[in-house]
Amino acid sequence: MVALSPAFSRFLLPRLQKAFPQLDKLTAETLWPAFNAIRKPSLIRVEADEAQYPMHIILRYKLEKGLINGSVKVADLPELWNQGMQDYLGCSPPNDAQGVLQDVHWSAGLFGYFPTYTLGAMYACQIYEAAKKAIPNLEDNISDGTFPPLRQWLNESIHQVGCLYPSSDELLLAATARTTPAIFQTLRPALKSGLTRVSRSEPSAFSNTRRSPGRALVMTKAGDQPQSFTTVPKAKTDEEAVTGALALAHDCAAAYGQAAGKAQDPELKQALEKFASQAEGQVDQWRGLLNPPPDKETGISTALNAGKVKLAQIAGDKAIVKAIYNNSNDSYTAYSEVSKRSDFSSSTTGLAKKLTPEAEAARSFFDKWQAAQS
Repeated sequence: MVALSPAFSRFLLPRLQKAFPQLDKLTAETLWPAFNAIRKPSLIRVEADEAQYPMHIILRYKLEKGLINGSVKVADLPELWNQGMQDYLGCSPPNDAQGVLQDVHWSAGLFGYFPTYTLGAMYACQIYEAAKKAIPNLEDNISDGTFPPLRQWLNESIHQVGCLYPSSDELLLAATARTTPAIFQTLRPALKSGLTRVSRSEPSAFSNTRRSPGRALVMTKAGDQPQSFTTVPKAKTDEEAVTGALALAHDCAAAYGQAAGKAQDPELKQALEKFASQAEGQVDQWRGLLNPPPDKETGISTALNAGKVKLAQIAGDKAIVKAIYNNSNDSYTAYSEVSKRSDFSSSTTGLAKKLTPEAEAARSFFDKWQAAQS
């Protein structure tokens, strides 16, 4: 979690450049995506990126569970493996060496071991989230190489406890004050949107389609149009940043407005109406920075139709909040990043800084609302 974070890239960059002067033009903004690149599907588990790795684990878990309960025969493993790879990752191994025989675990009797890899990754995410809440300016500390506060917190919360707790779940509850399902109900949308922030070093089967209100993140074939959020952190000009932020605000306004009309909980309905009004105001403010301003009824707004239909099919307050959470998270992250850019005009960064608290308030409300329902 630490080494793959943007903060660590800022710490690592000058040290890399000192050792390798030819990297003098490299920036932290390009270094971090390189560490987190989502590549084409890999046949080999240990070569998979973070988006694909859990699919490898799920396949192995299902097959070994079938072996234990008798529903899967050893002779059928190669065929089931190949079919599973095709279903999960869209590729099939040319031989068993790159397929069912690539790992040593089963031949060593290590059944039920594979899930611990993904559980460990989930635990790390949960622990890091708790550390950020416990340690002020943790990411700033990482950026400048001040690691003792994090190490001390880990020593006190995790290391010195050892095996005193009967299970990892109880240890994590004690260390983070939350259960694993609870933390991931609120983190999952943020983690999904984070996938859109990394560049891809080669064409990927895991490109994200542009997400309109209520449209869940889906895995699609390479070459599909990315969602508008991807244009914001990669923007090279004020116009690109403002246009991307405008699209996000427009999506939020439409999503919140539609959701408010469907919500049953009075508190949720009132909040959605408030956030919809705020997002409409954000649309007008972002539009005001463009010259000439785009037609309000064309362009961006026409891209929302599919999302509206999708949202209309969602019932229940929990499902509604789950569907629109990404809108609030994307706009908050985009505004926050734009506000920090020194290469944009003061009017662009100033507006982003002004609107960030509104987007954060919406995201925070949805976080708390979902946690209260769990």
